[in-house]
Amino acid sequence: MSQFSNAVFFCHGAPGSPQDATLLPPLPPETLRVAHDIFAAAPHALLADAQKAFDTTAAQTSDGQVTLIGFSLGAMLALQLAATRAPQVKSLILISPAAPLSLGNFLPHMAGKPVFELAKNNPKLLKSLTKLQCLLTKFAPKLLRNQLFHKSGSQDRTLLTNPAFRATLAAGFKNSFCTHPASYIAMLQSYVTDWSADLAKVTCPVTIWHGENDRSAPSAMAQVISAALPGPATLHLIPDAEHYSTLAKVTLPPS
Repeated sequence: MSQFSNAVFFCHGAPGSPQDATLLPPLPPETLRVAHDIFAAAPHALLADAQKAFDTTAAQTSDGQVTLIGFSLGAMLALQLAATRAPQVKSLILISPAAPLSLGNFLPHMAGKPVFELAKNNPKLLKSLTKLQCLLTKFAPKLLRNQLFHKSGSQDRTLLTNPAFRATLAAGFKNSFCTHPASYIAMLQSYVTDWSADLAKVTCPVTIWHGENDRSAPSAMAQVISAALPGPATLHLIPDAEHYSTLAKVTLPPS
């Protein structure tokens, strides 16, 4: 097996797909880049499958360590990996992270509030909504994009004019709503539980990038996560940036 001097393991959002990683700034070509498909796992094995893929990635590096990146709801999985794979995590980068709902009154300020409420209180209706979103993905993608971005600000809405960004969104919608809906729903249901205890187990250096105008995951979430971590944490609040637009503004580790 080839050995790499550096490796990055990326956890996408929900909805999302490994293609979310294409929105990041470029990495050095000699870096092993793994964009993990969270929803390809069985609904009951999202973390176990990610741990297996992460271990495989770490085994391909010369020092057995990996830089973790978690975007949006993928930050939950990245934090859980950091908590359970501490010796193998060189550092953790969180981008637009969604914090545990138990740590603050965040839900009223989140664009996805109705979906998270369904995940917590009405899984049958959430399943029906996901089926409808799959139909829209196939037959009315513009309508679905406009629906999901109607509370976004100017920076994220400007991204919708970019064909490459629309293609990334389409891949995420298909992966979440159509190809792996049960695992997508399982992740939402896991997110709305109280997983805040995982934060106390993260000892690696953590860097958080969050847009001050994020309407999907309020910037207060980044501040709460930073304060709850026992290890070194650096928080970058980006003026005017929003949820997706923050992805292109982070500084990734050098080779």
